[in-house]
Amino acid sequence: LSSQQTKKLSEQSKMLESLVEEAGARLHALSTASPHQYKALLQELITQGALRVIGPGNGGQHSLFVQCREADHPLVQGVLEAASKAASEQFTANTRAARERREAMKQD
Repeated sequence: LSSQQTKKLSEQSKMLESLVEEAGARLHALSTASPHQYKALLQELITQGALRVIGPGNGGQHSLFVQCREADHPLVQGVLEAASKAASEQFTANTRAARERREAMKQD
């Protein structure tokens, strides 16, 4: 790599590290200042993660491993069922909509 590319990669890496640190600090602040909002955020993040794992064409039964901070374990345990249900409902709705689009395209 040229020195220009190396410098650019180094700057990108520093920026990414900074963003990760900032996100961590903001999440920690939210977890202490507004536990209710933090719990809702955890549920939404778990739901989104489940949908990404399932993805199009990967329907059926899935097992997910959710890793969290020890301090968040009770909260995560408390939202897993709701997150699983929300992901399942969203996946079903997305699948139904995709099927309907395919059928409509066939009719055109």
